[in-house]
Amino acid sequence: MYNNYSHKKNIKNLLKKIFSLDKTVSVSIVGSFAENKNILNIGDLDLVIISNLISKKFINKCKSIIKKHKFKINKKLKINDSFGPVKYDKNIFFTVHLMVYDIEGHIEHVTKSPFTCFDWERKNLHVGKSLSDIYAVNNLQLNDFFYSRRAINNHYNDLKKQKISTYSYNFRKKGYVLKSKKINLDKLNKINYCKHIYKHTINNFYKFWRQKNIKLNKKKERKFLVNQNFDKEFLRGINTLINKKDPKIIENIKIFLDNFFSRLKQIKKESNQITFIRHARTKLNNETFLSRRNIGIINFKNKSKKKYDKIFSSPLIRSIQTAKKFNFNKIVINNYLKEINYGDAEGLNINELKKLYPKLIKNWNLKKDAKFPNGENSSMVLNRVNKFTKNLVSNIKNDKSKKYLIVTHNVFMRCLIGKYFNIKMSDWFKLKINYLTEFNFILLNGKLIPNINRKILKKVINF
Repeated sequence: MYNNYSHKKNIKNLLKKIFSLDKTVSVSIVGSFAENKNILNIGDLDLVIISNLISKKFINKCKSIIKKHKFKINKKLKINDSFGPVKYDKNIFFTVHLMVYDIEGHIEHVTKSPFTCFDWERKNLHVGKSLSDIYAVNNLQLNDFFYSRRAINNHYNDLKKQKISTYSYNFRKKGYVLKSKKINLDKLNKINYCKHIYKHTINNFYKFWRQKNIKLNKKKERKFLVNQNFDKEFLRGINTLINKKDPKIIENIKIFLDNFFSRLKQIKKESNQITFIRHARTKLNNETFLSRRNIGIINFKNKSKKKYDKIFSSPLIRSIQTAKKFNFNKIVINNYLKEINYGDAEGLNINELKKLYPKLIKNWNLKKDAKFPNGENSSMVLNRVNKFTKNLVSNIKNDKSKKYLIVTHNVFMRCLIGKYFNIKMSDWFKLKINYLTEFNFILLNGKLIPNINRKILKKVINF
């Protein structure tokens, strides 16, 4: 008998063959088979390939390797190279869902489809770099449920039109574009898609609620949803319709999505909104290290009509001047929000720093968190970040629907983003924090969690 362990060994050999292709960075199996499901019972084998460069020729080479591989399964092999939740009859076909991306394509996919990519990161079988090492989702955000490619409204519209949104490559002389296509839901895909929506919506919300990449235990699913104000009998009815493969499930899933959307809007309305920004551009632009010198800002017109219940500002004049440009009830000065102390490097440029303190540069190149001479390092700034956020949460945890603005500095923001997005400290200096860019957070379950536009994150973290 060919057991699942043998199948995994067999599939690992397939991954190695594909990884041997030129420019391949990563080959992963994601989805149900990676979760120790029996390969004979899965809907399809999800294969994700990341390459430095992709072309029609490269994809055809991948297909050729798959076709020649001996899967030891007595079914017709089918290769689905589109992007989307289309299923084929698993009693007839053994389907390999082939998804190929270049590096930029993977980053774009994480940005637009964080739910899918986050699930891929949870458990996978891979050769080469892991998907999260290339570009990570990190955690799900409230915004993802409203604005991502597989957001609630997208699913609702698909069900309403009874079509599935899929994407496929259209290669040109120079590069490629992703072409969108709507496929009519046949009887098989109607039930499968409803099951997919229901299962993934619940699991994605649980991951967001817990801020962890963990799957909700089936036994705890109903209890969790009831605690989120969903009707127990209605949920039982949905599961019955799914198990019976009843076409009436479509209308019930639309009702479920309506209720789910209302719950998300409630969280959005009641959550405290916390926005961090780097102060406005200063009058000093000579590329010297600027920390504690009191330099003013270049005047700017703030077009935002948002009113903040409270603004927390660094005591440095450039932050206070920035804070006063916003509509607020109160400004509170907080020393934790200061820029990093550059110490004896204050006023130097990078070339002067290299000449005067070569050991400092050497330690940085060795990825050590070296301190500026008589100044601070990233760990010391992170300590201030932690103290500020802890105090902030303690002071606002009993509030609801309040808006707060925090005006701070470049290195403070790098430490904040580095911490919340699990970036290596040695890479924090690469984070690009533009003046006045908004980095939004919310307070959920007594914890400060990011709710940052993923297009902004892409620009900040894309190094």
